[in-house]
Amino acid sequence: MNATSKKYFFAGSFVLLTIIDQIFKYIIRQQGGFYVCNKGVAFSLPIPWWIIYTFFALFFIFIVLYLLGKIKFESFIINQWGLILVAGGALGNLIDRLNFGCVVDFIDLKIFPVFNLADIFIFCGVVLILWKARGEKEISSETSEKQSS
Repeated sequence: MNATSKKYFFAGSFVLLTIIDQIFKYIIRQQGGFYVCNKGVAFSLPIPWWIIYTFFALFFIFIVLYLLGKIKFESFIINQWGLILVAGGALGNLIDRLNFGCVVDFIDLKIFPVFNLADIFIFCGVVLILWKARGEKEISSETSEKQSS
């Protein structure tokens, strides 16, 4: 796959995840299912709105720079799938914030705060990114140990 195809795949993938998240939220709202309007961030933590929107703006600037070819994945310790998941989840939650002033959370396990598919995407994406970063750190330390021997 060439660089342009990868970018279209990247953009299409995170848009698809956003659409899936929004479809589930729409169905829950329209069918009268259980949901809460979360004005906080992860786990309903109260954070000022300007911090949330600043984070979203910076994150999407990063995404646009990648799509325009100004940032290459090889220059970062990052996992492309992780970034796709985080971007899809972040966009889904941003759409909620812009439309409703809150994030629609509808998954209630009773032992954990209520959350949604976008939160799952973000969590899994961050785990993949951290896993990739840890793996590359181990590889680079093994390489430097071999070179010093």
